[in-house]
Amino acid sequence: MYNMPDFRKTLNQYVEKSDILDYSPGLMTRANARKDEAPREDPQEAILRRVQKYRESADIPFEEESTTGAMTETMRPVARPRPLGKGISGDVGGRSAAEEYLGRSVSDQEWEMLVRATYAEATDDPQEQAAVMSVVLNRVKAENYPNSIVDVLNQDNQFQAVTGTSKNPGPSSRYRMLSDGVLSKFETEVTPLLSNFQDKGWLNFTAGNPAAYGEGTDINFLDRVRNAKDSLQIGGTIFGTVR
Repeated sequence: MYNMPDFRKTLNQYVEKSDILDYSPGLMTRANARKDEAPREDPQEAILRRVQKYRESADIPFEEESTTGAMTETMRPVARPRPLGKGISGDVGGRSAAEEYLGRSVSDQEWEMLVRATYAEATDDPQEQAAVMSVVLNRVKAENYPNSIVDVLNQDNQFQAVTGTSKNPGPSSRYRMLSDGVLSKFETEVTPLLSNFQDKGWLNFTAGNPAAYGEGTDINFLDRVRNAKDSLQIGGTIFGTVR
């Protein structure tokens, strides 16, 4: 029988001398990137990149937790995510609906962040997404919040999908991976529903599932929103205004 410590030592020596393993469907082949030819890629990042590439090519669903905390939902990998911070324009059913709701024009940067945050903070329910967007726009219009979409979304401890938490900072994967295909569907099916929430005036929303509250979040906020006057659950999210 092969001695386990000797096996591990041999394996470690092989990995050190070898290149990063390339995970392909049914195959494990060595990548062509030796130390003397090019800088070595971080092994963990390389594996994650190759697994993601395989998932996209094979159209394999994977688990992604909505950052509203709404629920754990199965979604397909989003191919070719849009670069962050480039700004995106909206069509007649997209940006114009948000501008009409807000009562002013919306810049490319504001529109990009609004779309990304709305998509990331909700499940794929169009009504739920429109309600999330309305909360962001209501805050921009309210006196006690910043008067720009970017500043509202970047406030600390407010939108987990955008800023993360103290224990897990940074935007969520769903925020980063918005694609053109999702954007097109989003603009035609979600933003036209904004008018449904014009008279609600909600300033808060939170996950309806207690299991979604992880480290760095306040689960007591769930009861505060749920008990707020005129609160309402849409999809996996509870909306209201906490006084």
